[in-house]
Amino acid sequence: MYSKANTFSHLYVEEAVAESARARRIIGRFPRSTVVMIDDYNNVFGRGRQDFWRQKASPKLILAAKKDNLLYPGNGFLQENAYPNFCYNALVLNCPYDCHYCYLQGMYPGANVVAFVNLEAYFEAVERFAEARPDPREPVRLAISYDTDLLALEGILGYVCEWTEWSRGQDAVEVEVRTKSARRGFFREVKASPQMRMAWTLSPASVCERYESGAPPLSARLEALATAVEAGWRVSLCLDPVLKVPDWERIYGGFLDELAAAVPWSAVERVEVGVFRVGVQAFRRMRKRPDTDLLHYPFEHANNAVSYKGAVRAEMMDLLRTRLARSISPTDIYLWT
Repeated sequence: MYSKANTFSHLYVEEAVAESARARRIIGRFPRSTVVMIDDYNNVFGRGRQDFWRQKASPKLILAAKKDNLLYPGNGFLQENAYPNFCYNALVLNCPYDCHYCYLQGMYPGANVVAFVNLEAYFEAVERFAEARPDPREPVRLAISYDTDLLALEGILGYVCEWTEWSRGQDAVEVEVRTKSARRGFFREVKASPQMRMAWTLSPASVCERYESGAPPLSARLEALATAVEAGWRVSLCLDPVLKVPDWERIYGGFLDELAAAVPWSAVERVEVGVFRVGVQAFRRMRKRPDTDLLHYPFEHANNAVSYKGAVRAEMMDLLRTRLARSISPTDIYLWT
């Protein structure tokens, strides 16, 4: 995980945001870093001939303002796409972790991290969308941590706390923060909001160790989940992506046994399950990754997506759905198909 001690030797800061209170606070956490003023974040983030995986070893932090696309609609890769009021945003581009299956390594030209500091513009965009939401009978379902892990970056950015405070009283909005973080102290220090839900992405211990570089082990995530529940936070689980690793049935069977015994199921609102899938263009870039065997399975390419063949997906989903139904109501299990 990124920390002030081992990364962000350089901070690139758009001149337009340099004097904002939020940017000054973040810059102040890196007194030994070199600060470089820039006109536009894409001049650094989007330049050509970058090596994503080499950059990942020493990424730089870019502070910028998001000028457009403050909200995105759902798409076919997301379970929530069926909800008419679903949307997500991109507060940060790139993630502190380095999961071998992550689409981000095929989505962006490099591994530098962009943090958009104009959160007020995001808040206003959500409020406008909530007022004109397609189905006024249902709340807006907003995901704020798809293209990064905000909770893992909380010690640097503090964004989850800010969104938690904003969410109080926003009765027409439900905010989800997806995470692999084991940051237990956050839940003891920040009062839970009824409009916020923490969604832990969980994988078998062996998958965490081999394919989720830099992320906390499964045991630590489960401890953080338990702490959140004790502190009154809403929680859900995300078993996604399920990977067809060698001996996957035994590995995921043992994993589900562990979850059945360790998870405080009475507090879990939902479980989302999905197999590995990614867009074709991103996948082509991902396969250049030099240190993994995960991306060389004979995948099926269909509808501009890469995933396992239909029969394989069905077998994997059936195992997880059947086993999870022993711990949580089938109506609270959401599958990507």
